[in-house]
Amino acid sequence: MRFSSNKYRLLIAASCVVVPAAIAAIIVYAQSDPLRSPARRTWRDEAVRMIQARVSDKDWLARERASLSSKAATRPYSGGWVSDELLVMKNGDWIACESVCAKEQATPVKKDLFIGFGSDGRWYYSTFHFCVGKCVLEMERQPDTLAEFVDGFCLAPFDGKSDDSLKVTWNGGAYGDEKLELEHNAPH
Repeated sequence: MRFSSNKYRLLIAASCVVVPAAIAAIIVYAQSDPLRSPARRTWRDEAVRMIQARVSDKDWLARERASLSSKAATRPYSGGWVSDELLVMKNGDWIACESVCAKEQATPVKKDLFIGFGSDGRWYYSTFHFCVGKCVLEMERQPDTLAEFVDGFCLAPFDGKSDDSLKVTWNGGAYGDEKLELEHNAPH
């Protein structure tokens, strides 16, 4: 196919309009994606820094674990195992964590995100809707182990810094004991 000089100029002119418009559309979409928004990335990075500082403070960790273990002994079904910054399992496993809920008044984050560092030395994230102040956990039974918590609340491991932690892990549906029960009873 041979282009005339006028058709060639028209093709170049159209390309000069279409290509920048396509690039602009991609940039606008990337900025508007609530999972990968700058606010969510910034929140994740700050949560990781705060958790690292907490976990490196061995005295804080020991005090918080002891306090939650004591509360959980008498309130395993009413949030005794939950604080704003730490969750303790029945066997002593723990996860230091931060959580943001899109329902919070003062947050620019539009999709929930949970970041945690577990007693197993691994970073985790989840898009499970723990709600404001992780209040969903106030109504849940204390998990037996960290592995049970990870499975029941759709946590996924990540490296503590990558954008893998911005992906969806939970799309609604069963969670906690109900999810574990469904998995246990599923045909193999």
